[in-house]
Amino acid sequence: MQNNNVKLFLEDVAYWPSLLWLPLVFLSAGISLLNDYLRLQSLEDYKEETVARQEEVSQQADNLEEDVALLQDEDYVAKMARSRFLYSDDDEIVFPLPGDEADAADENEGATDSSD
Repeated sequence: MQNNNVKLFLEDVAYWPSLLWLPLVFLSAGISLLNDYLRLQSLEDYKEETVARQEEVSQQADNLEEDVALLQDEDYVAKMARSRFLYSDDDEIVFPLPGDEADAADENEGATDSSD
């Protein structure tokens, strides 16, 4: 009986080196999964930033399209020229007020700054 117990123990000892590889396999798989998870998180953050930037650029493009549409209208351009640069039609008389010239200059500077 004791001989059988010693023999079973020795047979079990023969399997131990093969069992030592098992934790290493699980450890490497766990590290790989952790790296993949961290990479996924960084890509999701990048996606959120990119979507936010896309919405911002899309809004800017819509605003520019509206500006282009307005600038193609001759009545709008004439109205803006009269208000900003104190131009007048033949039958109009312009009375510049002291604060109007400064406002017109400020609007003019704002228009050139936004186009840069």
